[in-house]
Amino acid sequence: MPLLVTLFVRLFALAAGLLLAASVLTVAAAGAVLWALAAGWARLTGRPVPLAGWRLRPGAFAWAGRMRPAAAAAAQPMRRRVRAGDVTDVEPK
Repeated sequence: MPLLVTLFVRLFALAAGLLLAASVLTVAAAGAVLWALAAGWARLTGRPVPLAGWRLRPGAFAWAGRMRPAAAAAAQPMRRRVRAGDVTDVEPK
C-alpha cells in the first residue's frame, strides 16, 4: 500500500512539473509571436525594429526614484516644511 501511495505522489509531481513546463513554454511562445508581429509591423511601416520589448511611459516608474532605502531614511532626520508665517525671529541674549 505505501508503495502505491508513493507511486501516485511521484506521478502527481511529474504531471505538475510537466504542466508547469508546458505553461512556461506557452507564455514564451506567445511572447515570441507578439514580438514577431511587432517587428514585422515595424519593418512594414519603415520604423526601426525593437530589440527587446516595448517602450514604457517616461513617468511609469518615477515613484521608484523617490523611494529611499530604510537605512538611508533612518540615518537622515525628517525635515519638516515650515511656512513663512510660522517662523518667529528670536534675538539672542
